[in-house]
Amino acid sequence: MRKPVSHPDTPHLLKITADNKEDVANLITGRKNNELIFLLGSGASVEAGMPTVAQLTKELKNSLPTLLDVNGVQRPEYGEVFDLFEKNSGWDAKNYEKFFEWINALLEVNKDAFRNVIHTKIAPLLIDAMGHLTSVIGAEVARLLSLRRTEPSYLARLSDFLPKEGRLKVFTLNYDCCVEAACRAVGIDVTTGFDPVTKRWNPSLFKKSCRGVNLYKLHSSLLWFPVSDNRRSRCKRTLMELTPDESRQFSTDPRILKCPELILGPGPKVQSDDPFLTLLCEFRKAAQNAEQIIVIGFGNGDPHVKEIIDDAIDIGVSILNVNIQEPNGRYFGAARYRHLMSSAKDALLNGLIANKCFR
Repeated sequence: MRKPVSHPDTPHLLKITADNKEDVANLITGRKNNELIFLLGSGASVEAGMPTVAQLTKELKNSLPTLLDVNGVQRPEYGEVFDLFEKNSGWDAKNYEKFFEWINALLEVNKDAFRNVIHTKIAPLLIDAMGHLTSVIGAEVARLLSLRRTEPSYLARLSDFLPKEGRLKVFTLNYDCCVEAACRAVGIDVTTGFDPVTKRWNPSLFKKSCRGVNLYKLHSSLLWFPVSDNRRSRCKRTLMELTPDESRQFSTDPRILKCPELILGPGPKVQSDDPFLTLLCEFRKAAQNAEQIIVIGFGNGDPHVKEIIDDAIDIGVSILNVNIQEPNGRYFGAARYRHLMSSAKDALLNGLIANKCFR
C-alpha cells in the first residue's frame, strides 16, 4: 500500500484545543492571522474638507438650474426636476443618489412599453430634461468635489497600522484623493493600481513587497479619466489616472474625456469591467481573509458593500465600526462587532482605534 504523502509544512495530526482553535480555523479557511484591513466611507474624508452627502446634494441642487446639457445649452428644467421630486415624492433631499433613482424610475415608466399602462402627470419637457440630465450630472458632481480644498493629513495616521512587512489594504468608497495625498506627503508608498509612468491600470502593482498602502478605490476616483483605446481589436474605453496638471496637458487629446468617470447610482454600483470588477473581487477576498475590518464613516448605503461585510462577520471576522452615528444593522450586538462613536480624525490622531481593536 502506498504511504500517504504529507506536505512538509503540514503536521500529520492537528489537535484542536481551546488555545489554538482560532489558528486552526484560520488554517482551514486560508485566513491570515492578525491581518487587518480598512474600509473608508464618506465620513472618513469630511474633516479633510470633503462634503457630506447632504451638503453635496444641496450644492448640486443649487447648480442644476445653470447646468449646461451636452450641446452646451442651459437647461433651467434641471432645477425644476429636482423641485418636482422634493415636493411630491416625500424625499428629504439629503441624498443625491435618491434623486438619480427617481430619474431612472420615471424614464423607465415613460418608455413606449409602459406608457399606455402607466400614466404620469409630468410635462414632456421635464421628461426630456431628465433624459439629458443623466448625461451631464456625473461631470457636475466631479466638478463640485474638485472645487473643495482639503487638509487630509490626519489620514496619514493609517500608517500606524502598516504591517511589519508588506502592504496595508485600504478600501475606499470615496472619489476624493485624500488618502493618497496624505500618505505621499509623509513619504508613505501608496498605489491605486495605476502605473505612475504609463498612467494605465496595472493591478500587479498591488503585489509590491515594500511596506506601504494598497488603496483600492471601489467607486472610481476624481483622477480616473476615460480614454478611447484603439490599441484593442475593438475600440474600447479604458481609464488613465491623471493628476490635474496632467489632465490639462492632455486637454487637446480627443481620445481623453474631460471629466472623470465616477460610479454613481441608481442601484448597486457593481461594474462588470476593470478596474472595478477586480477591485470589488479584491475587497471580497480581503474581507474573507482578514482577522479584523476597521470600517470608518460608512453609512451602510451601498448594499453590495454591506453584503460583503455581513458575509465576513458570518465567518468570524471582527468588525470595528468607527462612526459618529449610532450603530445600526443586524450585527451591532454581536460579540465580534464593536462600535467606536468617534469622528475619523479624532479616532486616528488620538489612537482610539488601536485601543478599541480586538486583541
